[in-house]
Amino acid sequence: MKAMESSQNFPMMGKVEVDETYLGGQDNKALGRNEGNKKIMVVGIERGLGGVSRWYGRVIETASKINLGEFVTDHIDKDAQVKTDCWNGYKGI
Repeated sequence: MKAMESSQNFPMMGKVEVDETYLGGQDNKALGRNEGNKKIMVVGIERGLGGVSRWYGRVIETASKINLGEFVTDHIDKDAQVKTDCWNGYKGI
């Protein structure tokens, strides 16, 4: 896992898609954005001519503006064209 850790020296550029998702099996307590026993992860995908050029992911505590913003700042170039699902946590990032 340490060898796969990002140096953050190569931010995603161009067209980048960002979304969050829940990881884990069936959880009857997890309704809507209530994660129950699941973990939430944010993923960014850089699109290139042949499909995915590279991607970064991170487990986050909540889908808040702070957590999503830290991911965006750490892994995406400020001039990238970022596409999200318009979740409130992305507003203003």
